Amino acid sequence: MTYSDLNLNYNPFEDIVPSQDNLHWAGMKRQKEQIEQIYKEAFERRTRQIILNWGPWGGGKTFAAEYFTKMPKPTISSSEEKFISVIASAPQDGTDVIKSIIEKILATFSPEFLGKNIAEATTHLGKDLLLKKIYDRIQNYEIANVIVNLCDPNSLHGSSHYNAGNLLLKYFYNSFDKKQLSQLKINKPLKGNDDYLQFLAGVLIALTSTSLEKKIFLWIDEMEQLFYYTAKQYRAISQIIRDLTDKVNENFTVFLNLTLSENDINKINILLGSALISRINKDIRFRDLTIEDALIYCKDLINYASIEHLENPYYPLNENTLIELIKTLSKEKIIPREINKLCYGFINFLKEESIEAVSTDTIERYQKHLVNGN
Repeated sequence: MTYSDLNLNYNPFEDIVPSQDNLHWAGMKRQKEQIEQIYKEAFERRTRQIILNWGPWGGGKTFAAEYFTKMPKPTISSSEEKFISVIASAPQDGTDVIKSIIEKILATFSPEFLGKNIAEATTHLGKDLLLKKIYDRIQNYEIANVIVNLCDPNSLHGSSHYNAGNLLLKYFYNSFDKKQLSQLKINKPLKGNDDYLQFLAGVLIALTSTSLEKKIFLWIDEMEQLFYYTAKQYRAISQIIRDLTDKVNENFTVFLNLTLSENDINKINILLGSALISRINKDIRFRDLTIEDALIYCKDLINYASIEHLENPYYPLNENTLIELIKTLSKEKIIPREINKLCYGFINFLKEESIEAVSTDTIERYQKHLVNGN
């Protein structure tokens, strides 16, 4: 038997992140609507937003980050080019956490992208006005001047977008010797966390200053890593998020993905600190699913994978069997990741055993199959 014999193009419960060819949001309608509204609000105003997404492990937060950075953008705005989407995970090691998270963010931009967009901002505003705009926000003239000069389209090194962006990244990574710094008219290299933060803020400000005003959506995933940091380290990452949003200030939305149970809700204040908490515009709860929620989630995934749309929307399963299958999970495990694991194995079992009509007896057979390991 093949998947097509089960009216499927593929196993609907493949536990993969969405790709450009597989952008399927299932269930969790409320969370999707809330995030879509945040994106729409970003285009209705210039002010910054900080959003806290929290809930259980495997509850869909990372999937949401991947989905919204890859989805077709014109569903929210008229132009794909207005979006700059970034995903960066909190470092596993809290050592040098500020530079680590900045490196992760910068790593998502190619030299060509940096050089091209900052050159466009220079052409749009003029070199002096762009320099003033960056300086007014980051309060470091040297760094603002380097960002603008290295990507100046009228300079020799700025005439190539790739070369200009590459020089900008070399400046961040302190890859210039004294002679090169002198040739590029850079007085001193970046040194210390304040410089790194000001550099990143300056770059983000420049990227949003083109004639086609761009919006940056930064998703910081796996914020639960902070639980393994020292107090000094988790205060540092809280500070960088706070300071970065304050400096960039416009056209900037930050999503913080934090795995946390209801019982640990009070830890949010400890980890993020009152200064950052006070800046959060909205929190979105990725809750454990009810049986009804799980049914909708499964039905949506099956619908995407179905060859034909049948009267039974759960085929090759049925509603009663699916309910009983989901009930084999403990309450705290009725979450997307665990449902995917369970149903992925069950669908494959149907295919391998050539089972077309399922019942509660099929579930018992499957459970024995898992116990026996064959």
